[in-house]
Amino acid sequence: DLPAKVMFIGETENIKIFWKGFLWLEFFAKYPFAQGIMELSRVGFNAEKNQALVYVGNQEDITAGAGYYVLLAKIDGVWVIQDQVMSWIS
Repeated sequence: DLPAKVMFIGETENIKIFWKGFLWLEFFAKYPFAQGIMELSRVGFNAEKNQALVYVGNQEDITAGAGYYVLLAKIDGVWVIQDQVMSWIS
């Protein structure tokens, strides 16, 4: 459960807004309360299913974004961030 409203943007919407150029003003006009665009990968698990690796990226303008690989560990039934490595920044 997330305490925030989540909206999914499909490929057609993404192309309509961004493939003309990085039109962040158009994006925020249409989605005024958005924090930007977040990308999440599928989760990879180790054999014991007590560690997980996921990619998380977020972009909120052409020069304001970053992407990370996040290593999680399940400790006492709760997933906890063990480590993270930045893969890019803009």
